[in-house]
Amino acid sequence: MPPRSARGSNAGSASRTTKTSRRGTSSRPTRSKSSPEPSEPAVLVALERFDLRIPGCRSLKQKRHVLTALTAALRQRFPVSVAEVEHQDLWQRTAIAVAAVGSDQHHLRRVMHEVEKLVERWDGTEVLNAELQLVWPEDR
Repeated sequence: MPPRSARGSNAGSASRTTKTSRRGTSSRPTRSKSSPEPSEPAVLVALERFDLRIPGCRSLKQKRHVLTALTAALRQRFPVSVAEVEHQDLWQRTAIAVAAVGSDQHHLRRVMHEVEKLVERWDGTEVLNAELQLVWPEDR
C-alpha cells in the first residue's frame, strides 16, 4: 500500500519526495515572474477585398443568388465574416470584404490564401482585383 500524505489522502497528485527533489517542493519547473513581450500582437485582423464581375447576371435577383451561394460557402469552410461592401445596385459588379481575426499572422495568411483560391475558382464570377491587408492594433 502506498504511503499516505500528511492529511491522510492517498491521491495520486500528492507531492512525493524523490532523490532529485527536496521535501515540500514540486517537481514542475516554475514560471518566470517577468515574461518576455510577445513578438506578435495578441490580435490581428486579416481583411481582403474582392472586386468581382458576374458576367451572366441579368438582374439583381440573379446577382443575389450568386453572392448568397458564395458567401455561404466561405462562411461554411472558413472562420471568416463576409459582406458585400460596394456596387449593391449594379447587376454585374460587386465588391465583397472577407475578414478573419486571430493571433497568428501565418495562420491568417494561409486562411486568406485559401479564401482567395475559392473565390477565384467560383463558377459565375471573375475576380477583377483582390487586396489583402493585415491590421495590427495601434494601442498596445
